[in-house]
Amino acid sequence: MRLLVTVAILVFGACAAPAPTPVLTAAPALTPAPTTVTPAPTATPAPVVQVGDWSASCDRVDTDDCQGVAAFFVNNLARSQRSVFEQSGGTLSVEPRPECPAVPGWADSDFCWQATALVSGGSICMVIARQGPSRPVGFGQVGGDDMTGRAGGPPVGWPICA
Repeated sequence: MRLLVTVAILVFGACAAPAPTPVLTAAPALTPAPTTVTPAPTATPAPVVQVGDWSASCDRVDTDDCQGVAAFFVNNLARSQRSVFEQSGGTLSVEPRPECPAVPGWADSDFCWQATALVSGGSICMVIARQGPSRPVGFGQVGGDDMTGRAGGPPVGWPICA
C-alpha cells in the first residue's frame, strides 16, 4: 500500500505540477510595403516663340508652325498692330482649329490654326491656313477678324473664330 500511495503521489504530483512556461520569441517585424506616391500631373506650359517684340504661346502646335502663324498674324494686323500690341501686352496664342473652314483655292484645307490676342474689347483673332502648292510656302488668313484694312470688309461667308 505504501507503494501505491507513493505512486499516487508521484502521479498526482506530476499532473498537478504547473505547466512549463512557453518561451516567447518576438514575431518577425513586418516591413511595410513602400508607398509609391504618384504626383498629380502638372500642366506643362505651352512653348513660347518670339516674333519681334511679340510673344506667342504655342498650344499643341509645332514651334515652326507657331512661328509662321504668329508672324503672319502680326503682319496682317497692318495699321492696328501698335494698338493691338499695347492692349494685349504683346502676347498672343496659337492653337489648332478643330476644323478648317471652307478655304480659298490657294489654301491647304487639311489643317488650320487660330491666332488670338486679348484686347480691352475682347479679342482679335484670325484663322490661318498654310498656303497650298500653287503659292510659295507660307500662310494666309482664311477667317476671323479682318484686320487688313481692306476696303469693303471681309468677303461674303468669311468664317469667324471658334
